[in-house]
Amino acid sequence: MTTAIEALTLRERVAADVRAWMTKRGVTGQQLAEHMNVSTAYVSRRLKGRTAFDVDDLDSIAGYLGVPLGIQLGARPSDGPRPPAGSQGNGITGGNTAA
Repeated sequence: MTTAIEALTLRERVAADVRAWMTKRGVTGQQLAEHMNVSTAYVSRRLKGRTAFDVDDLDSIAGYLGVPLGIQLGARPSDGPRPPAGSQGNGITGGNTAA
């Protein structure tokens, strides 16, 4: 069975998360637009889920709202970090681990 949240696109889930954090922080669309140096129409289209936020937008919004960037990427508390497929251990990749 699919929940209402799962039926949303990532673009729509991210928009919903940004709107929720804006509400929690008491930030309006106009204030966010001013911070991002874009029009209110630009922000409105993204907050309605019509157009996706780009990663630079999300980085700016996360900093302005004081929330981790992962929150803006549609992460759910139960999701937690996921290690790359086929990896073991703590999920940290990179570097030479050969002995």
